Amino acid sequence: MKLRIKYQDEMYDVEVLGDYRVVIKDYNTSFYQQEGDAKINLTLDQCRHCGEWKSEDEELYGEGFCSKCSAMCFECEGYFNYVDMIPPDIEAGQEEPVCKECNLKMAKKLWAEFGDVPIDENEDIDTDWREFLKGTNKFTIWHWFEREYNVSIAKDLQCT
Repeated sequence: MKLRIKYQDEMYDVEVLGDYRVVIKDYNTSFYQQEGDAKINLTLDQCRHCGEWKSEDEELYGEGFCSKCSAMCFECEGYFNYVDMIPPDIEAGQEEPVCKECNLKMAKKLWAEFGDVPIDENEDIDTDWREFLKGTNKFTIWHWFEREYNVSIAKDLQCT
């Protein structure tokens, strides 16, 4: 299958190799490398988020995202589409974003820790826990979990 794409401000007829991958036949390297007038077959990959075409030496990250559209999770060090990342919590000292999977793991770990906090008959915590003082209602803390970790207590945390 043939396709016409824009690469480095020029239009090219390309041959489709597969999803998100094409080749420009007889690409003039003088435009690309400024080293003479050789012709090569140039393989390009497309960013899965913005659609921009990148040559093989312009690396795509993670599941095929360009450097503008990707971010590295500071927990697992994987690359993900930045729009799918959870922004850093600067107040908590976190400087880098995390992926949704790592965010959920951190929430589950903290939820398990919260499970060991004693609750009185009024459903208030019976001891200080993290930044919450003794006497804080457990539902206040539940809402904090949902806001802080962008999770649902019922769907994401209580099922495990």
